[in-house]
Amino acid sequence: MEPKIEEKERQKTETWEKFWSFEGDESLFSKLLYEFREKIWVKHFLQVALDYTAKGKVLEAGSGSALSSVHLAHQRGDEITALDLATGALELAKAAAKKYNVPIQTIKHDMTALPYPDQSFDLVWNSGTLEHFENPVPVVREMLRVGKTLITIIPAKGIGFNFFLFVTQFLPQKIAVAFVEGNEHWYNLEQWKTIMEKAGCKRVHVKKIKVIGIFDYIAGIGYSS
Repeated sequence: MEPKIEEKERQKTETWEKFWSFEGDESLFSKLLYEFREKIWVKHFLQVALDYTAKGKVLEAGSGSALSSVHLAHQRGDEITALDLATGALELAKAAAKKYNVPIQTIKHDMTALPYPDQSFDLVWNSGTLEHFENPVPVVREMLRVGKTLITIIPAKGIGFNFFLFVTQFLPQKIAVAFVEGNEHWYNLEQWKTIMEKAGCKRVHVKKIKVIGIFDYIAGIGYSS
């Protein structure tokens, strides 16, 4: 059954379908951007999962192309489920899984109401997802409900992403959306730790990930007990 989605969320779904349509097209720019994400960004996000979790059942909620989870399965053999509202994102996830010869289950669904019983997964995580919510606390709480360990990775408040916000005002929309998808909210370490704790995460640990140059990310690790 399709989840009930408010009109504002349907509009957001349209935005993400456009984004992943761009990400998955055959233009040289899109191919280079995808290659950059896979070769540069993913290795940093993957390392967080390797450092804080063991092999198990993994849900990437709001997965996008699920590159981090695909690489986790390829390296460690985890059982992966990718959940996203955008069909284009899930098609990219399937293509990545095929490329690396790993099994993957994909589901088109709203991550604010996950269709799984409590504690269904050993790890629930995502990257570059939660900063798009006005109030991420309920979403983090829902992720935590179905997982034993939670990892959230978001852009850090700072000069790098503020620069992106400024520059994208002058770029064509098709290119701008590749960098700043919309409705961005930046946080610092303490702010993000507070959000995860408000969502019910136990033993929360947050740390900065320096991906490249002036662009930093925040990794938040929390547990259900």
